[in-house]
Amino acid sequence: MEDVKKVEEWVQQIASRGGRVVFVRFPTSGEHWVLDNSQYPKSEYWDRMAAFTSAETIHFTDVPALTQFELPDTSHLDYRDAPAFTNRLLDELEKRGILPVQ
Repeated sequence: MEDVKKVEEWVQQIASRGGRVVFVRFPTSGEHWVLDNSQYPKSEYWDRMAAFTSAETIHFTDVPALTQFELPDTSHLDYRDAPAFTNRLLDELEKRGILPVQ
């Protein structure tokens, strides 16, 4: 938790200057997700960090639109899907008031 406290200090410094910090957990799938989830369960790591920080947090499993992509190597999007994924992430940032609505 000491690492998270240090990161939160940086988040606060950025916020004091008018910035906003967003932590995004990008998708993984298949055996990569199985390993991630078994070694670093979301409830024990991501959710605890999210509860502690004043930064906005977006975990792909919490946003259905971000879970709809094939990951050919279990951790990277196909380059053809990158624009659609980016647009969906931008939609989520707008929905949360992080980016202005265009």
